[in-house]
Amino acid sequence: MSKRQLCFQMKGLGLLVLGAVMLAGCSDEADTALAAETATNAWDGLPAEYAENPQVTDDRELTVMGDAIIDEKGTLTLENINTEPVRKTIGPLTLTIRESKLMHYQPDSSLKDFYQSYTHDSDFYLVKLTVEFTNLSAEPVKFWPAETVLTSGGELKTREDDVYSENLNEPIQSGETKAGSIGFIVKNAGFESLAITTSDLLDQQGELIIPGDIISINFAVR
Repeated sequence: MSKRQLCFQMKGLGLLVLGAVMLAGCSDEADTALAAETATNAWDGLPAEYAENPQVTDDRELTVMGDAIIDEKGTLTLENINTEPVRKTIGPLTLTIRESKLMHYQPDSSLKDFYQSYTHDSDFYLVKLTVEFTNLSAEPVKFWPAETVLTSGGELKTREDDVYSENLNEPIQSGETKAGSIGFIVKNAGFESLAITTSDLLDQQGELIIPGDIISINFAVR
């Protein structure tokens, strides 16, 4: 083989190696971008399977205090918001409160009968928690994210006061994730924080696995 032929072969080999490196780099960048997009979408509001609540106006587009949404269910105005996720581990269960909102709600008259069991007022303030929790154990468990909610103004709400009624209290199967909304009507909107007490974590027979915990949520001072 001549020296010139060897040179051409070496150049060709170099181009092949360079092309392989560039393709690998593009693949890595694509994988990284896809992973980043997936991580972002995982926290982009509620899950894709989320269905609008029949009793409450969809508030997902309310992100700026003072903004309002009007639809066939009524008028909903955002009074305060905390968008910083709060995560808590309770034994083999992970709980995330993705978002907390204080809103003023004037429901349509067609919903009067539903809200009469909670309040006789035609409009009211509503605290909403967007929650997600996952059972990492090998067995089904029972859990409720907000057994009680106490405002810094001293107003106490219990799970029986939840107006969203999305059946999040059903047993959570091994590896299952539940996500949805919990909401309470409050009289006084002047509070600055919430103290949320979760239920105890129980096994399927109702036996205690681990006691509940307390989660603090702060709102912007108005």
